[in-house]
This record gives sequence, structure tokens and C-alpha cells, in this order.
Amino acid sequence: MLPPFEEELLADVGYLIDLEQWDHLVRQAVVFFEDRTRNRAGLSKALVGVDLAAAAYKPGGPLALGVGGNNDPTPPYGRRSQRAL
Repeated sequence: MLPPFEEELLADVGYLIDLEQWDHLVRQAVVFFEDRTRNRAGLSKALVGVDLAAAAYKPGGPLALGVGGNNDPTPPYGRRSQRAL
């Protein structure tokens, strides 16, 4: 069983996988992600792409790491390992 987010995405774009329409699949997945981000953040439909992501995920933004839910900003591999990358 898929997590709810993945089930919604698959319901929205699954037919494109069946048809092997890879270019269309990527475009529709981005539209799905932007719509979900916009709705969860309560942002304007005029925001798209980088502007949408910047408004939603910036520090202090509505979907910033550490805001609500289980969003621990520390990566699972730890900060020391991250610097080594």
C-alpha cells in the first residue's frame, strides 16, 4: 500500500506511466506537486516554479522545515557528514 501522497500522485498521472508518456508524466507530476504545495501553503495561484518554492519553503515560510508535523531539519546522516559531502 502506498502512502496517501503517492496514491494521489499515481491516481493523477498513472495513465501516463501506462502509456509511457515520460515527458508528459514529468510535466504533470510537477503540476501536481506545485498544486499541492500551493494549497498546503495557502499561496496565490500566480506563484509558480522557483517563486512558489521560495515562498513556501523559505525560513519562516508556511512549509519551512521544522514547521508543524514531523519535519526535523537535521538530515538523518547528521551535519558532520553533510559538510563532508
